[in-house]
Formats: sequence, C-alpha cells, structure tokens
Amino acid sequence: MDLAARIDAFIEEPNKALVGKGDWVSLAETPHQERVVHWEISVNGILSGYQLRSWAYPTHLHQPAFKIALTLGSKHICRVDCVHHRPHENPPDSKGPAQLTGWHWHPWAENRKLFAGGDTVPQRLLYADDVPSRIRRFDQAFRWFCEDLFGLRVADFPIPDLPARTRLL
Repeated sequence: MDLAARIDAFIEEPNKALVGKGDWVSLAETPHQERVVHWEISVNGILSGYQLRSWAYPTHLHQPAFKIALTLGSKHICRVDCVHHRPHENPPDSKGPAQLTGWHWHPWAENRKLFAGGDTVPQRLLYADDVPSRIRRFDQAFRWFCEDLFGLRVADFPIPDLPARTRLL
C-alpha cells in the first residue's frame, strides 16, 4: 500500500483521538514571535505517528494569525493557513482559484496526487482553496479542521486560546 492509500485509511479510521494537553511553546527568535503546539493522534488507543500541529503569530499585523496542520513527522498532509501573507498561486490544474490572498487551506483530496505512487511526503502542498467564510476564529478553524475534514472528535477537547500579543506594533 503506498503512502496516499495509508493516509486515506488513517483519515477514514473512526476511532481517532488527540493525545496530550497541548501547550503553546515559543520558537527561537522569529519575526512574529511564533508559537507552536502539537498533539499526537491515537487510533484505537495506539499512537499513529500522525500529529495535529498549530502555529500562532501573536505579533502579526493581521489578527488572528495561525496555521493548523495534519502532519506525519514534520511533513504536512493537509493545512489551513489563517495568516495574511504573500498570495498563494495554484497550479493550472487546480480546482481552486488561480490565486488566493487571504485565509486558505490545502485540502488532502486535491494534494493527494502529490503523494500517490510513492512513500515520501512532498516538500510543499501545492493546491489550495478558500477557507469557508463562516470560519473567522481559531476555535472555529480547529473544530472544522478536526471534525469536518478528518472525523477527529474534539467536542469535549480543551481547545487552547491563541497566545496574546506580547508587544505593541
């Protein structure tokens, strides 16, 4: 079974759960005082090797500013980018818009073709689409990403607040 098929099987698995408390940790000196938090994901009570990671940028000009990703090791399988930064250019065969300038996400369904036939995770997720307009806060994006996209129940899970701004702009 190739990597894409193994990821499909993981996503379809109904008994997934986040493991751990998830505390924001400061990264070394970064432009927006970046923070990261991650949780392991278990399947039937056994750690799967997949993680849910989130990054926050508390001093970014446009707030809130964060990313959430399903990862395998340090490589991204799918990601939501709720950060205003340079435009994302989609490849010509994308189902999404040619260019995205605001909040967007990199869906597994479209990026899956980058994984097919091999056993390595690509360096970049090339395909993106707009985040639904109803998503405007971290807790909304967290629930949507986990529950709606991956069937990962977080209804009773303590979703952390984004770190507060640590300095004035």
